[in-house]
Amino acid sequence: MAKEQIYQDWQKAARNVSKAADVLQLFLDDRIAPDTRFQSVQQQAFKVLTAKELSLVCRYLSNQKAVCRRGVLATP
Repeated sequence: MAKEQIYQDWQKAARNVSKAADVLQLFLDDRIAPDTRFQSVQQQAFKVLTAKELSLVCRYLSNQKAVCRRGVLATP
């Protein structure tokens, strides 16, 4: 049962990578004033992905980075 939940969380994280890109885009948005409080931007980010979903995407991306370093996804 726990393995199934982990697998489902992993699949959801993979699907949410594009949403995570939208969150990162907030750091580049010229419409957000430089003196805007971080909490305000964070609230916008959590409208795109919840904190838990964002955490899962971060772990997913970290794992992908590790896999690439090991050469598992290296092209021949």
